Amino acid sequence: MHFIKLGNDLAALQNITPEELYVYCYLYQWQRLGHKVVRTSIYILSKHIHILKTSAANKNRIKNNLQLLQGKKLISCTGNDLALDIKLEQDWSDCFTLIPSVLYERADNAYEWAIICYTLRWSSFKSRISYMEYSVALGCTHKTTINTIKKMANKGLIGIERGQYINLQHDKKQRVNRYHVVGGSCGETAAHELVGVQGYALMNGDQRIVGDDDIKHVAKIFYEKDRAIVSRDVVNYNIDKKRQLIDQIKRAKLD
Repeated sequence: MHFIKLGNDLAALQNITPEELYVYCYLYQWQRLGHKVVRTSIYILSKHIHILKTSAANKNRIKNNLQLLQGKKLISCTGNDLALDIKLEQDWSDCFTLIPSVLYERADNAYEWAIICYTLRWSSFKSRISYMEYSVALGCTHKTTINTIKKMANKGLIGIERGQYINLQHDKKQRVNRYHVVGGSCGETAAHELVGVQGYALMNGDQRIVGDDDIKHVAKIFYEKDRAIVSRDVVNYNIDKKRQLIDQIKRAKLD
């Protein structure tokens, strides 16, 4: 599985809009194929990046987002609309979130992609995110947030666990929903993704945290047991925890 690597600030939508993130992540997928510089055009980009419905308006919006990304020193652009060379300027070696590239293809628009990134960014720390928090991060209305999440849930892109009602001083209040991205981590790279959120470059085989064989086991158990082991247990590591983790894995394989 291929991943899009984003700095935690970007994944949390800090100082970047959903549209800018949407355009940036499309460009990133070319970079991971080994292209240091992407040779493209506004016309080609508009065939793959759909922000607005009309062709002319979509091209102008993409061009505007490229200019904004360049102003934030995330990319550099040279050339013109017909022959455009684009290079990504940031490479996060720590403090990053890895997001499966396949999810980009499943997102229908910039808001859906931003919700995926935001949810995965905080997946190791919290799963309860309010509509208000999403709205503030996305910079959109409460209604747009609710409708977008409902649409994502209906097509199986995001899972929702409805918050239970609790009694607070004789007053019922519903807890905030839990969210998880369907397919947000799978295969042998799940541990890389979740520990990467904490800022450890396990993609480079950081043996101070956990060995390669254990990474495979941990990733497998994340996938098979629905994240039975939380990521911070992998990050805050010592020998005793390592033994305990292996025991958990062995027991789970017998279930």
